[in-house]
Amino acid sequence: MASLMVTKQPEPLKQTFLLPPQVKATDIAGSLIIIYNEETLALVDILTYTPFTYKNTGYLFKGLFYPILWAMPIAFVIALMMAASISKRSERYTRGIQTALAQLSEGEHDIVLPKTKIDEQKVINSSISMLDQHLKQHKQSRQAWLRSITHDLNTPVTSMKLMLDGITDGVFPLNEQTVAAIKKENDVLSERIAAVVLYATLQSPDMKPSREPLSVPNFLDQVLYGFAPELRRRINVEADNAVLQADSTLLAHAIKALLDNALKACDQTITLSIGENRILIRNPGKLIDGVDFFEPWSRGDLGRSTAGNGLGLPIVGQVMRLHDGSATIEQRDDSVEVILKWRGSLNHYLQNQR
Repeated sequence: MASLMVTKQPEPLKQTFLLPPQVKATDIAGSLIIIYNEETLALVDILTYTPFTYKNTGYLFKGLFYPILWAMPIAFVIALMMAASISKRSERYTRGIQTALAQLSEGEHDIVLPKTKIDEQKVINSSISMLDQHLKQHKQSRQAWLRSITHDLNTPVTSMKLMLDGITDGVFPLNEQTVAAIKKENDVLSERIAAVVLYATLQSPDMKPSREPLSVPNFLDQVLYGFAPELRRRINVEADNAVLQADSTLLAHAIKALLDNALKACDQTITLSIGENRILIRNPGKLIDGVDFFEPWSRGDLGRSTAGNGLGLPIVGQVMRLHDGSATIEQRDDSVEVILKWRGSLNHYLQNQR
């Protein structure tokens, strides 16, 4: 029996509650007494019970506990079986990807990738398919360029052979004019072979350009040397704020190639502007769309339909890569602009800061 007393009226009010017969005296762990102004307002006995004290609650908890107890090992076995199945599928997928990549490395194309329903693996398949297409296009472009450069190298060789055979057969006289013609074809052949050798050298991992401050007047003399006087007069040089730090030989070769392309593209004056590790060459003309001019597999120097092996601008691009710089070509109104930009060495930068 528990009692509750609340005094809110002049006369104390006492009310008694009968507890169920299941409650024993030993179940009472303590009492809670509420006192206000030294007056006891309420007295509540605290009982200690577990959910299993009541049969219905006990049945409920037992009904939940035993299924969980039995379900855990079953779930564990199912998880192992699912993991084994997924592992086998992943293993098959991995072997398929390994085979596909091996085929790509051997130069094969249009490879077959393993099918999958997993989103992440679909992304991998898409990336490999894209790589396959890019490699295929690159291979086709490379083969086309090799055929083109083979033709370019064979042309002067064939011309020299015809003239030499003609001299032997008495068709061509052995005079200064014939020798000059043979020398001209030999110079063309030597120039084209030198371009191929230079590009291969620039791609070597051992190639390290020097980065020394350049004398701008001497550098301009080095660049313009070899151009005919009438061609020099068509080059407008702007170098008032010129500061250059680069490999003199490589940079001069790149600028010569750009100037030669620009002079062949038009009959008007072209501009050579030199700033701080920045060079701009501008000439009237139009670019060809969809051509990567700085890759060896693309032809068309600055959109100019000129003869050659197509290595002029690729060599320029490689020279800029070796200088940790960039080479860009773009259309500006009615003119084509090529811009070369690169950074000097850290020591040179610190000296300028001082």
